[in-house]
Amino acid sequence: MVRALYPDHTSKFPELSFYGLPGHSRTPRDVLRQVQDAEALGIGNVMLSERADYKEISAICGACAAVTESICIGTSATNLNMRHPVVTASMATTLNRLSNGRFALGLAKGVGLRWKMLNVPFPTYEREREFIEVMRRLWRGETVDGHAGELGNFSRLGLADYVDERAVVRHRQDSARRMAARGDRRCQDLCAAVAEGIRSRRRRADYPCQHAGGIRDGAARV
Repeated sequence: MVRALYPDHTSKFPELSFYGLPGHSRTPRDVLRQVQDAEALGIGNVMLSERADYKEISAICGACAAVTESICIGTSATNLNMRHPVVTASMATTLNRLSNGRFALGLAKGVGLRWKMLNVPFPTYEREREFIEVMRRLWRGETVDGHAGELGNFSRLGLADYVDERAVVRHRQDSARRMAARGDRRCQDLCAAVAEGIRSRRRRADYPCQHAGGIRDGAARV
């Protein structure tokens, strides 16, 4: 049943990813050539950046999905404090179905000073934990009634009654949430407890091994 919904997406180098459209790009269309060239080279994943004042992430991910067939597409990363939870859940579900099961939702805290300037609260780790748990329930087709916590107070949260992305989560971990982390122990614990992967932007060659060790330690603690 899972394979009937989403096919296996294979590439020559599934372990390789690249950071698409980095920095202050004024020409977001550049990412279309980037992602097509990467797919032709056999690269398995593209991690797409966003900015609060430009490079809207769902538009970029949708465009990349439209011009590719096999490369996995993920946010690297998007915030959880600018959209209503139902809007983010709907965005991820739509992109995952648009891309035929190739989308991964990556989350990050962002820059505290920027959120302060925009009068938006900086997300706590508990808020992130609640957010991911709510996303899971919505993607399973559940209705969340009477939610009250760090994420906010909501009388009812739910997606369309035909949405059920459980098959996607079982099919491949890349279709689920990922956390962007910088090595903080609390973040490692959170990733180990509720996320299904980690996106790292560190460039040191030894950092992935160090980070993996931190996540394993976090899994042991939780």
